[in-house]
Formats: sequence, C-alpha cells, structure tokens
Amino acid sequence: MVRVFARVTYAVVVGLAICLSCAAVPAQAAAPAAAAAAHGWRLTEVYGRGSANIDASGLAVASRDSAWSLWTGTTLPVVRHWNGRVWTVIPERDLHGIAAQFVTASSGTDAWLFGTFPKQRYYGAVHWNGSKWSKETLPTWVVRGNGSGEADIYAADFGPRNLWVFSLYGNIGQKTSFAAHYQNGRWTKSALPDIPQAAAAVSPSDIWLLAQSTPGESLTGPTYVLHWNGRRWSRSDFPRQRAPGYPFGLIATGPNDMWTTWVLAKNLTAPYLLHWTGSHWTKVAFPKGGSGAPAAGDGSGGLWLNGFASGKKRVQLFLHWSAGHWKLWQVPQKGWEPGNVDYLALIPGTTSVWATGNVYGPGDGTTLNRGAIWRYS
Repeated sequence: MVRVFARVTYAVVVGLAICLSCAAVPAQAAAPAAAAAAHGWRLTEVYGRGSANIDASGLAVASRDSAWSLWTGTTLPVVRHWNGRVWTVIPERDLHGIAAQFVTASSGTDAWLFGTFPKQRYYGAVHWNGSKWSKETLPTWVVRGNGSGEADIYAADFGPRNLWVFSLYGNIGQKTSFAAHYQNGRWTKSALPDIPQAAAAVSPSDIWLLAQSTPGESLTGPTYVLHWNGRRWSRSDFPRQRAPGYPFGLIATGPNDMWTTWVLAKNLTAPYLLHWTGSHWTKVAFPKGGSGAPAAGDGSGGLWLNGFASGKKRVQLFLHWSAGHWKLWQVPQKGWEPGNVDYLALIPGTTSVWATGNVYGPGDGTTLNRGAIWRYS
C-alpha cells in the first residue's frame, strides 16, 4: 500500500496552519473545455456559516469506512471523521485539547494527530487505537522549526508500531540532518545526508525524499534524491533540466512510480512532470491549459493532480493522468464561489478519491472561506 506524505506548516500561534505543498502551480496556456463534474467528481459537504472562516488543514484516508479531515478557522482546529456514512466532529475533550495540524493513518484502528496543546509552545501528538485517543509525549527533537517560528512536517503511518516524521528545513544551520522514526514504542534518529524538502513512500522499506545540502538560513543548492531501503539511506543526483527551476511536490504511486512537477524559475509556470520509472526519469508534458502539483494516486497506476487553468479567472481543476492520457475536470462548486482544493487522498483498495479545500459564499459578496469536501467515485 502506498503511503503519501502530506505537508503542514506549524505556526507559533495555536491553530494556524498553511498547506504550501498543496498549492497548485499557475498554468501557462489557455484553459481547455474541462470534463463535466457529472463524470465522477461532486461536491459533497460545505462547512461554515455567518462569520465562520474555515480552511482545510489536513486529510488522511485509511479505508472506505475511515478517513480524517482537519479544519482551521476562527476557533480551535476541528477534526472530522468519516465512518463510511457521514463526517462527524470529534469532541475536543476526546482529543485531550490538541490543536491538530497534521493527521496520518494506516487503518481504522491506527491514526496520529500532531499539533500543539493550549497555552503550551511544544509540539505533541495523540494516537487513535480504534476505541480512544491517547496523549503521546514527543521528544523535543521530533518536530523542528525552520528558524522563523514555523515547522513543516511530513509523516507516514505504517501501523501502530511504525511511523516516520520528517521536518522540512528542520536542520538548516545545523551540522547534521535526521528524520524521526517511531518503532515498537521508541523514537530514534535516522541520519540523513541532506535536508529534506518533500517526501513520499511506498512501504516501510521504500521511502523517497527530495533534499538539499546547502547550509545556512536558505536552501539554494542542487537537489538530491534520497532513498530508504529499510536499512539505510542512499543518495543520487536529481536530473538536471535545461531551463532553471525546481521540483515541486512529490508523490509515489507504486514501487517504480514517483512524480514531481518541474517549475520554471523565470515565470513560475510548470511545463511538465518528471516521472521516476524505477530506472530513469522521463518527462510528461501537461495538457494545454492545465498544470498542477501531483497529489494522489488513482488506484490503477495513474495520478491525480490539483491545479489551475490559465487566464485571469484561474479556474480550479482536477487533472488525471492515466494510461498515457490526460483528462481535466473543472472543480464542481454547486453555486458556491470558487476557492481552492488543498488536499487529495486515494481511498485504499479503490479508485475513489477524497479532496478537501474551501469555497466562498454564493453571490453574497462575502470573502469568508467555507470548508469543502469533494469525492470522485
């Protein structure tokens, strides 16, 4: 089963979370006619009313009957659980008061929430065992800041006794870099040759990182590919591209399938994806009028992306790559004003996908975000 690392930005202020890796890259050409929403995508839930201002801040899907979504806004972050029929809110008291900012799960009886606790400036976690949430104390080095009061984490859950946590830019200015590995109830440091920027995993013995080694307060050096084979980390060069730029986002859809977007430095457009096939990298050009960031597998060897069409209106799109062909969907709104799609996650064992983000009040001139959930089935 493929595990995809998601990214969250922790802020010093409790409850503030920003998903940077989920922001789609601007497109570079005219928008094509997108496939109708009736072909599979539909808007299933909208949260918020009055002065509420709601944003999606995390998504983890363990099975058909168990998924977790995180939401931030004008109140303490809210955790919702999908039980196969409806999304329900988890009471704050059941979560020990954690301001949850990242979620990962391996099954209906194993999930982790990372975040901060009220009036406390340290990062902690709570763990779900299928019947209750228990508070977990993290070593102080598990989640590390980037020098500006924030910390981005990637995590993957491979079962109650096997969890990886990567702090993005978490070792800038330090002599060594490492990941945090939770195994059989114990946290250990796993030394890394470079500072991770993005991560994706296929299994506990098949984890990939994009990383840089430049010391100091900013990363401007070359990108490397790090791979964990279950015993050690290896390092290889990221392929050089003709036009200067940088990789954006990372998704693994199988043992020999890893994807990232190449973004041009001169205008921040994304002309193509880079695909690791197990032996070499290949380019996959975006369809005319659409580009984005890899977000989730499709359950049958393909890839879902969230992105934008070109033009002043910047139409939000779902992009699907399958069997060498592209399909584009305009994100369904049901009369709401377009917002953003921030997270996508495949439902394991299916070809269905959940997505979370936001929309705006329909026709009332409000600029307040409403939380939104979409599903492809």
